[in-house]
Amino acid sequence: MNVFRYVILLAMCLLIGVLDDQSAEATSKHCAVRGVNWGDAPKHVENVEKKRGNNVYERNPTTLIFQIEAFGKRTKLTYFFKRNKLERVLYDFQLQRKYLPGQEMERLYHSLEQEIDGAYQFGGGFFDSNHYDRFNTDWATSTSRLQLKVKDQQGKTSARLVVLPK
Repeated sequence: MNVFRYVILLAMCLLIGVLDDQSAEATSKHCAVRGVNWGDAPKHVENVEKKRGNNVYERNPTTLIFQIEAFGKRTKLTYFFKRNKLERVLYDFQLQRKYLPGQEMERLYHSLEQEIDGAYQFGGGFFDSNHYDRFNTDWATSTSRLQLKVKDQQGKTSARLVVLPK
């Protein structure tokens, strides 16, 4: 009787392992952004961007960087790969000036937040700010987490959108 229970337990563990592997594989292929999927290879991502008229600006073994126009701003778009699979996307918005005073930084944040929220039709996200030098919003889709961060650090203003798998 104990052998029978052991065999059943072993079979269940194997089945769960197989289903878990299939689920992980399916999840890794869900859409990230711009028509690419989590887990895509660098060559595929490059081809998708080429179809949009964008050529690689810079590359190394773990990143592809493109200069694009996104959400109304000139943007450095970076795709990050681990073991040749897409794992993260970064939009680094290229600002006209190195430093923006508080009200200008807040206007920039609200402009980007509205553009991103409208493009993805989120209907709002989780907002966090000290209303001085840091403005953040987090959104979620069924496959991704998006984090808009506009901040001033050591006299330099930055605006970035990070996209991560969920």
